[in-house]
Amino acid sequence: NSPDASSSPSSNSVQYVLNRSALKKIHLNELFQIKPANASTSEKLAFWRASKGDVSVATRRLNETNHWRTQFGIDKILSDPSWLQKERDCRYLLKYDFLGLDQFGRPVMVERVGAWNVDDVLTSASSEDDFLTLHCIACETMLRMDRPKDALDDRGQVIIMDCQGLSLWHLKPRLARAFGRLSTNDTAYYPDTLAHIFVVNAPMIFSALASLIQPFMDPDTYSKVHVSSRVPKILTDVVGVDCLPVCLGGKREN
Repeated sequence: NSPDASSSPSSNSVQYVLNRSALKKIHLNELFQIKPANASTSEKLAFWRASKGDVSVATRRLNETNHWRTQFGIDKILSDPSWLQKERDCRYLLKYDFLGLDQFGRPVMVERVGAWNVDDVLTSASSEDDFLTLHCIACETMLRMDRPKDALDDRGQVIIMDCQGLSLWHLKPRLARAFGRLSTNDTAYYPDTLAHIFVVNAPMIFSALASLIQPFMDPDTYSKVHVSSRVPKILTDVVGVDCLPVCLGGKREN
């Protein structure tokens, strides 16, 4: 069976939600073969899909991830108040925040890329290890958000990148390299987590920025990127209006 089997509630070309609940049942035999046995079914499915349905590759990648988590000390970092405060400060620097859950129970994060002070971001990214650690805290925050028990997709996340204000100043190769390292880390250790990336209010210059970033992105991830020069209706169709601020087509006033 194909690891790409999915469910969408719309005939629109955009896949609204991946029915992981159904996939776990369909591919139960394959997932059972993936070790370690104590890994969650959700983790096994994610690594199996990211490995194109190859059980041996999925097993190797899952074990490499568990080793990385131990060596990196991610659980210890998440219990360290100083690191948690640094991540909260990073939200102000990178203009991102977590909006809660969308209509399918997936965490939603919005990042106002166009509003960045690029010099400040470059200064923060100069310590690559710290920058990666802060990014991993954000990844873990989204993975650990409570979701409805009946959510079809218990791993997917939605990212909204607001590019209003994007300029030539954002086209820094060093900035692209810094975020390229984060993307490489996500591909290796947080596979199959992105449901959608909506790039909204994108000026014409975004195509130049995308050409800098694309080489660092996994092709499957890049296929989930939806770019618009405005705030498109498909954003509210997929995410719903309850968790989105008014400026992004939603109902939230704050």
